[in-house]
Amino acid sequence: MNRLLAQLRLAGKEPDCQLLDRVKAVGSAAIPPLIEMATDESLHNAGPDSAEVWAPLHAIQLLGELEAAEAVEPPLLLLSLEDDWLDTLLPEALGRIGRPAFDPLRALLFDTSRDTWTRSHAGNGLAEIAQSHPKLRDEVVATLVSFLDQTDARESDRAELNAFVTCDLLGLKAVEARAIASKFP
Repeated sequence: MNRLLAQLRLAGKEPDCQLLDRVKAVGSAAIPPLIEMATDESLHNAGPDSAEVWAPLHAIQLLGELEAAEAVEPPLLLLSLEDDWLDTLLPEALGRIGRPAFDPLRALLFDTSRDTWTRSHAGNGLAEIAQSHPKLRDEVVATLVSFLDQTDARESDRAELNAFVTCDLLGLKAVEARAIASKFP
């Protein structure tokens, strides 16, 4: 296992698919070291030309593909990082995990102490859950609509967040949310 992770760590932007398949084949034993790799600050802060900077992204992707429920909480803090690759990949991975990611993402979306981007990424993660797990779609749509239905004048970023959540609903083609979404310009 250590050899596989060392190879993954140095695989660069586009790792060999066979390497990814070998890591996945390890199954649940790969989850703790992948979580560690996904959240390793030294890897996230590796130089832009370093092969290692890609390792956390590959680990996150694999955790999503393994639908690793225990991998939900540790990378949630990564939603606040400014990283174009992570902004897309992490919500997708959490979406693949499904139900175990639902409540933490919902809590993050509604957490007014968090910044706009973190909360919008939480909304993206919820939308990804609906895409990956159609049985949860109605619950996700209801959560996003519930978010839009709240009004809190103390939130200076509320209009921007509403726009992000509305986009998530549009992406889900949630026509049932049309009435609430139409209240916003």
